[in-house]
Amino acid sequence: MSRRLPGAMLALSLAATPAGAEEVVQVVIDKYRFEPREVTVRPGTVVEWLNAEKRTSHSIIVEGQPESERLFPDEVHRQRFDRPGRFPYRCGPHPEMVGAVVVR
Repeated sequence: MSRRLPGAMLALSLAATPAGAEEVVQVVIDKYRFEPREVTVRPGTVVEWLNAEKRTSHSIIVEGQPESERLFPDEVHRQRFDRPGRFPYRCGPHPEMVGAVVVR
């Protein structure tokens, strides 16, 4: 799932989660890097990748999953991680950009 966010959302790194709400952890894509490069989350957490680049598109490929749609500036891709494990990912057009989601 991809969508565009207003510029004010760029600084968000971890969404507040009221009781019973979905936890969302954000990874920012900037300067051809994922920041943070690795996140550790609980099962059921949604990881949201935000493209904070000014002119470059990216995509997310979690190992064993299909590639996301291209993320243009200020767009996001969200993916829920339900089972424990380590899930490496990379950028489709820039395979040197790598990261991981660790679910514990």
